[in-house]
Amino acid sequence: MAGAARRVWEELYVCKKPAIEEVFKITLMSGPNNRAPDLATVREQVYESANKLWLNYVDMERKASYRAPWEFHNQIQSVSSVMFDDTVLEDYYMKHNDIYVV
Repeated sequence: MAGAARRVWEELYVCKKPAIEEVFKITLMSGPNNRAPDLATVREQVYESANKLWLNYVDMERKASYRAPWEFHNQIQSVSSVMFDDTVLEDYYMKHNDIYVV
């Protein structure tokens, strides 16, 4: 199991290194033989930044859950008016050469 986890980490490191560095504002150093660094070392590097990002996310979700009920109603109403507008549907079907029945 540990071997599989290491291979997953190495693949993630190769594919997502730039994204990881950008999100956490760090520079990842390669491990021995130009391989992925030890995961425990990286965890220490990203811990503070990841914690701040997580707390910010939780705070934003908490604030979003305290919306007034009429805000949800207005949001649903505006989305449904766009989704079910006949001209929008007609344009869609005409572009996609589908049969449009009213």
